Amino acid sequence: TPVGRGESISSGNKAVRFMMMLKSINGAYNINESTSLPGFKPTAFLFGLDSGFNAPGIEFILGSQDAGIKQKAVRNDWLVKNENLNSPFQQTYGTDIDIKADLEPLKDLRVQLTWNRGLNNQYQEIFRFDTVSNGFETLTPSRSGSYSISFLSIKTAFQKDAADGSSDAFSQFEENLVQVRERLSRSNPNGDYDAISQDVLIPAFLAAYAGKDVNSMDLTPLPKTPLPNWRVDYAGLTKIPAISELFSSFTISHGYNSTYSVSSFTNSLNYGVDVIGLQNDILDYPQAQDDSTGRLVPVYIINQVMISEQFVPLIGFNVRTKNNISTRLEFRKSRNLALNMSNAQVTETVNNDVTLDVGYSKVGFKLPWKWQGRTLTLENDLTMRVAASVRDSKTVQRKINDRSQITNGNLTWQVRPTITYKINNQLDFTFYMERNVTDPKVLSSYKRATTAFGVQLRVGLAQ
Repeated sequence: TPVGRGESISSGNKAVRFMMMLKSINGAYNINESTSLPGFKPTAFLFGLDSGFNAPGIEFILGSQDAGIKQKAVRNDWLVKNENLNSPFQQTYGTDIDIKADLEPLKDLRVQLTWNRGLNNQYQEIFRFDTVSNGFETLTPSRSGSYSISFLSIKTAFQKDAADGSSDAFSQFEENLVQVRERLSRSNPNGDYDAISQDVLIPAFLAAYAGKDVNSMDLTPLPKTPLPNWRVDYAGLTKIPAISELFSSFTISHGYNSTYSVSSFTNSLNYGVDVIGLQNDILDYPQAQDDSTGRLVPVYIINQVMISEQFVPLIGFNVRTKNNISTRLEFRKSRNLALNMSNAQVTETVNNDVTLDVGYSKVGFKLPWKWQGRTLTLENDLTMRVAASVRDSKTVQRKINDRSQITNGNLTWQVRPTITYKINNQLDFTFYMERNVTDPKVLSSYKRATTAFGVQLRVGLAQ
């Protein structure tokens, strides 16, 4: 139909426009694996193999990470029979995904998109000979690791706290807890979920601070798909005549990074090697029912998850005038959210920063100098710079069904002017000053101020 043809042409034009904007795309998928088997008796002869070219096997020296190497070593009598061996059998498995795309929608407008995901796993056990059973046994198996993925939490980045310190995002988190538990109960009618278990807390937390409907999200604490972060730079303002008369360069920048991370996870003691071995993908996030309580217990226990968000910068200006005055002005914003599973509390730290850096350089600056009644004039380079910054930081502890409380926070400002005069190729003379003032937001702290100033004479001995 005509409508169908029109839609097809429109879609095709969008694809063509995107390909014209795309300047480069780079992607990397890295896998890091290792296996360590203590108590190995044969001695390496060539290429890591013994003199009979049997142990530990061609597959192993070529990189095979099969956990069955233990049983193969037992069958071939490659391991010492020492019941006091305490060095663990270890295997690691890690993956990293990094994708970067550079776009140029307009001339002098550059956009960089990035996607990242990193997973680290470590499995270990004591694998040694037991004199009672007259065979090798596995003792204290464990698996641990960490996980991080690029995330999007910008929808809630600019929400302001109410007068009583409450947060809309945290209130939504409390509401999400009920909905997540109901969804989990419907999908697993034979199990029961604790109201503040990690299976309930983490999906509710992610949905609330991502600004998404919790009913449309996957209920997993380990999302698989990385979301884009970006950097934008525009340097085309100097093409405007009124601006080009004053500035030799004028760049506007904006950047956004957000990362969701699981700092550490460890296996639950309810499960054995068949469940916690590296052959099982943690991103599938398996669960099993505890026979004693009837509740579903996750295979991997997570103590804390975090969302780290930075606008680097929210907006920044980097300009240089025709008379060599350079100015950099940036507004930055960051937010760190930590959900602690032990007490179901969220710690939120917010920083707002303004930085200003102004510099001026003059080549052949004339400096009169009196010496024994005569006036000497030096003509050398002079550099003046003033760096100033203001940071407003606040840490809030948020509890379910309880008041939020500010536990830390400061308003800090700093000024650092410097003047440097280059006397000759070996001598630099610098005057500097630094003023720092910190005004706390909690009653238990006190206001602090420091001032430092002085002069420096730097001598360069190199020719």
